[in-house]
Amino acid sequence: MFYRYQPRFFDAFRRAMTRPRDTAYPRLSAWALQTRELVRAVIAAANSLGLDEARRRALVLRLDKRNLSMETILATVRFHAAEEYPYLLRQPLQHNVLAMYAANLNDRYLALRLAEADALQAEPLRLALAALRNHLDNIPQQS
Repeated sequence: MFYRYQPRFFDAFRRAMTRPRDTAYPRLSAWALQTRELVRAVIAAANSLGLDEARRRALVLRLDKRNLSMETILATVRFHAAEEYPYLLRQPLQHNVLAMYAANLNDRYLALRLAEADALQAEPLRLALAALRNHLDNIPQQS
Protein backbone atom coordinates (compact mmCIF):
# COMPACT_ATOMS: atom_id res chain seq x y z
CA MET A 1 0.00 0.00 0.00
CA PHE A 2 2.88 2.40 0.75
CA TYR A 3 4.16 1.95 -2.80
CA ARG A 4 1.01 3.53 -4.12
CA TYR A 5 1.64 6.75 -2.14
CA GLN A 6 5.42 6.78 -2.39
CA PRO A 7 5.76 9.24 -5.34
CA ARG A 8 3.41 11.75 -3.72
CA PHE A 9 5.18 11.40 -0.40
CA PHE A 10 8.60 12.14 -1.87
CA ASP A 11 7.24 15.06 -3.91
CA ALA A 12 5.70 16.60 -0.79
CA PHE A 13 8.87 15.92 1.19
CA ARG A 14 11.06 17.58 -1.46
CA ARG A 15 8.78 20.65 -1.56
CA ALA A 16 8.81 20.92 2.23
CA MET A 17 12.60 20.70 2.39
CA THR A 18 13.23 23.30 -0.34
CA ARG A 19 10.57 25.79 0.73
CA PRO A 20 12.10 29.00 2.09
CA ARG A 21 11.64 29.31 5.80
CA ASP A 22 9.40 32.04 7.10
CA THR A 23 11.01 34.85 9.01
CA ALA A 24 9.67 37.52 11.29
CA TYR A 25 11.84 40.07 9.46
CA PRO A 26 10.89 40.04 5.76
CA ARG A 27 12.51 43.40 4.94
CA LEU A 28 15.86 42.35 6.43
CA SER A 29 15.66 39.01 4.63
CA ALA A 30 15.04 40.75 1.31
CA TRP A 31 17.89 43.15 2.07
CA ALA A 32 20.29 40.25 2.72
CA LEU A 33 19.24 38.59 -0.54
CA GLN A 34 19.92 41.81 -2.44
CA THR A 35 23.32 42.07 -0.73
CA ARG A 36 24.28 38.68 -2.18
CA GLU A 37 23.24 39.84 -5.64
CA LEU A 38 25.32 43.02 -5.34
CA VAL A 39 28.40 41.04 -4.26
CA ARG A 40 27.89 38.83 -7.32
CA ALA A 41 27.70 42.01 -9.45
CA VAL A 42 31.00 43.26 -7.99
CA ILE A 43 32.66 39.92 -8.75
CA ALA A 44 31.25 39.94 -12.29
CA ALA A 45 32.51 43.50 -12.84
CA ALA A 46 35.94 42.53 -11.51
CA ASN A 47 36.03 39.49 -13.79
CA SER A 48 35.12 41.65 -16.79
CA LEU A 49 38.19 43.79 -16.04
CA GLY A 50 40.49 40.79 -15.82
CA LEU A 51 40.50 40.60 -12.02
CA ASP A 52 39.91 36.89 -11.64
CA GLU A 53 39.94 35.15 -8.27
CA ALA A 54 43.74 34.83 -8.19
CA ARG A 55 44.21 38.53 -8.88
CA ARG A 56 41.57 39.47 -6.33
CA ARG A 57 43.50 37.41 -3.78
CA ALA A 58 46.70 39.21 -4.75
CA LEU A 59 45.14 42.67 -4.36
CA VAL A 60 45.81 43.29 -0.66
CA LEU A 61 44.65 46.28 1.38
CA ARG A 62 46.09 47.26 4.75
CA LEU A 63 43.11 47.75 7.08
CA ASP A 64 43.52 48.30 10.80
CA LYS A 65 47.04 46.85 10.88
CA ARG A 66 46.08 43.69 9.01
CA ASN A 67 46.27 42.69 5.39
CA LEU A 68 43.02 41.74 3.70
CA SER A 69 42.64 40.77 0.07
CA MET A 70 39.80 41.92 -2.12
CA GLU A 71 38.63 38.31 -2.35
CA THR A 72 38.55 37.98 1.45
CA ILE A 73 36.52 41.17 1.81
CA LEU A 74 33.98 40.08 -0.79
CA ALA A 75 33.80 36.58 0.71
CA THR A 76 33.18 38.08 4.15
CA VAL A 77 30.29 40.24 2.96
CA ARG A 78 28.88 37.34 0.92
CA PHE A 79 29.11 34.93 3.89
CA HIS A 80 27.33 37.33 6.19
CA ALA A 81 24.52 37.87 3.67
CA ALA A 82 24.15 34.23 2.63
CA GLU A 83 24.73 32.35 5.88
CA GLU A 84 24.95 34.46 9.02
CA TYR A 85 22.09 36.93 8.47
CA PRO A 86 19.49 34.29 7.48
CA TYR A 87 20.54 32.18 10.46
CA LEU A 88 20.17 35.12 12.83
CA LEU A 89 16.79 36.07 11.38
CA ARG A 90 15.41 32.54 11.77
CA GLN A 91 16.32 32.29 15.45
CA PRO A 92 13.87 33.86 17.93
CA LEU A 93 16.52 35.33 20.22
CA GLN A 94 16.29 38.88 21.49
CA HIS A 95 19.58 40.33 20.23
CA ASN A 96 19.95 38.61 16.87
CA VAL A 97 18.86 41.65 14.87
CA LEU A 98 21.31 43.76 16.85
CA ALA A 99 24.08 41.27 15.98
CA MET A 100 23.11 41.62 12.32
CA TYR A 101 23.40 45.41 12.50
CA ALA A 102 26.80 45.09 14.20
CA ALA A 103 28.11 42.72 11.52
CA ASN A 104 26.81 45.10 8.86
CA LEU A 105 28.87 47.94 10.36
CA ASN A 106 31.98 45.88 9.74
CA ASP A 107 30.86 45.06 6.21
CA ARG A 108 30.19 48.74 5.53
CA TYR A 109 33.70 49.65 6.62
CA LEU A 110 35.26 46.92 4.49
CA ALA A 111 33.23 47.96 1.43
CA LEU A 112 34.15 51.62 1.98
CA ARG A 113 37.86 50.87 2.11
CA LEU A 114 37.59 48.57 -0.89
CA ALA A 115 35.83 51.28 -2.91
CA GLU A 116 38.56 53.79 -1.97
CA ALA A 117 41.37 51.58 -3.30
CA ASP A 118 43.19 53.23 -6.19
CA ALA A 119 43.49 49.96 -8.11
CA LEU A 120 39.71 49.54 -8.28
CA GLN A 121 38.69 52.80 -9.93
CA ALA A 122 37.89 51.35 -13.37
CA GLU A 123 34.38 52.25 -14.43
CA PRO A 124 32.18 49.12 -14.17
CA LEU A 125 33.88 47.99 -10.96
CA ARG A 126 33.70 51.42 -9.36
CA LEU A 127 29.95 51.60 -10.02
CA ALA A 128 29.35 48.09 -8.67
CA LEU A 129 31.32 48.87 -5.50
CA ALA A 130 29.41 52.15 -5.07
CA ALA A 131 26.10 50.27 -5.39
CA LEU A 132 27.23 47.75 -2.76
CA ARG A 133 28.36 50.52 -0.40
CA ASN A 134 25.09 52.41 -0.83
CA HIS A 135 23.11 49.25 -0.16
CA LEU A 136 25.08 48.41 2.99
CA ASP A 137 24.61 51.97 4.22
CA ASN A 138 20.82 51.63 3.93
CA ILE A 139 19.96 48.59 6.02
CA PRO A 140 16.25 48.65 6.84
CA GLN A 141 15.21 49.36 10.39
CA GLN A 142 13.11 46.58 11.81
CA SER A 143 11.28 46.61 15.12
